[in-house]
Amino acid sequence: MKAPDAGTARRHSMSTRFGLIAGLLGVAVLLTTGCSDAGGASTSTTAPATTTTTAIGDDFDPLFTAADAVLDPNPLAVRHRAVEVNLDVLLRSNGRARNVDRVAVNLFPDTTYTGVIVEREEMGNGHTWVGYLEGIEVSSLTMVWTGSAFAANFASPAGVYEVALAADGIYEIAEMDQEAFPGEG
Repeated sequence: MKAPDAGTARRHSMSTRFGLIAGLLGVAVLLTTGCSDAGGASTSTTAPATTTTTAIGDDFDPLFTAADAVLDPNPLAVRHRAVEVNLDVLLRSNGRARNVDRVAVNLFPDTTYTGVIVEREEMGNGHTWVGYLEGIEVSSLTMVWTGSAFAANFASPAGVYEVALAADGIYEIAEMDQEAFPGEG
C-alpha cells in the first residue's frame, strides 16, 4: 500500500479539524438555542445549486466592518483584527435567516473570498450556515449565530481564519498560526 503524499495528508488533517470545529459550533448552537426553543423545532435547507441570490440587493455587502477597538494579543494567531459583524447580510430584521447563497467574506484588506452557502439550519433563535470558498478547491466555511453571538471558521490551503466574540458587539478575526498546532503547518 502506497503512503499518502503530503498534500493528501494535509487535506485529510484539515478536513478532520474542520469537521471538529463545525461539530463544536453546532453544539454551541444546540446549547444556546435549545433552552429557548420550547418546541425544539429545527429546519434545515440546502441551497439550490441554480439560484443566484446575493446577500442584499445586487451587490455583495461585506460580512465584516472594521471596528475601532484594541484586541488582546492572540498567541495562536499570525494576525488578527477587530470587526463588527454585518448581520443584515445573513438575517432579516425579524431575526430569520435570509435566503442567501453567497456572501462577501472580507477577512483582512488583502484576504477576501466569496463564500458559497450550501446548507442553512435554523433552530430556535440560532442559525448555522455551511459551505465553501468559491474558486478554492479544498475549503470550507461554517458560520453560527446563537441569537446573541456570532462565530465562524473559514478555511483554505492559504489559511484558517476564526471569528469569535471579543467584547460587546466586537469580534476578532484571527488568521490561525498553523505552526502552533502539532502535525500541522
